[in-house]
This record gives sequence, structure tokens and C-alpha cells, in this order.
Amino acid sequence: MLGEVIDEDDSRTGERREGLYNGVFTFLRKLGGALGVFLVMGLLDVLGYPKGEEQSETARQAIRWMTGVAPACFLIRRRAARARLPALAARVTPRS
Repeated sequence: MLGEVIDEDDSRTGERREGLYNGVFTFLRKLGGALGVFLVMGLLDVLGYPKGEEQSETARQAIRWMTGVAPACFLIRRRAARARLPALAARVTPRS
């Protein structure tokens, strides 16, 4: 999908800016991963995840939700975004 965005930008501006797009994409991916770990660890702390002890049922349930339901929600969002991609691809016209 990133390649198609770069092609769309090229068709609009006449400039190839792959480095810019790939740099921003990599930064955002790393930022998202770090933010995800921060949020999960904070949520586990709030829900009573005791380090080195037996886990409470609340902590176990939180882990189940974070490893099952949350990824499913992100997958649904991704599929919805992907469904709009053919409309973008139809707008891209190759330069002669």
C-alpha cells in the first residue's frame, strides 16, 4: 500500500519521494510499537498484574482481551482501510 501512496504522490507532484515516505512510515511504525507496549504495560499495572506472583483473574482476563479481542479490532480496521484501496488504485494514472 505504501508503494501505491508513493505512486499517487508522484502522479500529483511529479516528484519521487520514496525516502521521505519510507522514513515517516518506519518512524510511525516504531512509535506505534513503543506506544502499544507502554499502553499494555500501564493497563496491566492498573488492572493489578503482580510481578512474580500468581495472577488474579482480572489480570488474566485483561491479558486474554489484549491478546485476542484487541488484535481482532485492529484487523477489522485494517480490512476496512484495505477495502478503500481499489478506489485509490483506480485514480492513479501512470505518467507517460
